[in-house]
Amino acid sequence: MGDLVNEIGVFATRFGVEPAVAMMLPAVFRNGAEGVGASARELVKLATYGEGDLGRYMIAVAEEAANSDAGKEAWAEFGEKMNASLKGKRCMPSSMGRVGQQRSPLKGRATIE
Repeated sequence: MGDLVNEIGVFATRFGVEPAVAMMLPAVFRNGAEGVGASARELVKLATYGEGDLGRYMIAVAEEAANSDAGKEAWAEFGEKMNASLKGKRCMPSSMGRVGQQRSPLKGRATIE
């Protein structure tokens, strides 16, 4: 499953897929693969590197799912879970650095000495 998720991540990045739509892609690719008798990984690779029309079609199906009531509800639940997991955690901007690090004048990112 991890490889499939990584490959879908590459696909989503390459095609500029929005997060709420990308969340639907694993199911879209699994269902599509069943329909054509291929593995989901094979279908993702074909859509990513071979067939742009296939990639755009898979995105359209995922957009339809994301825009459905169930898709919107799933995205809202995901957001709530993410907010709950971050609750009480302090987040520090990367430009502030960490103990033992010095700020770099380049882009405000921390560098390790």
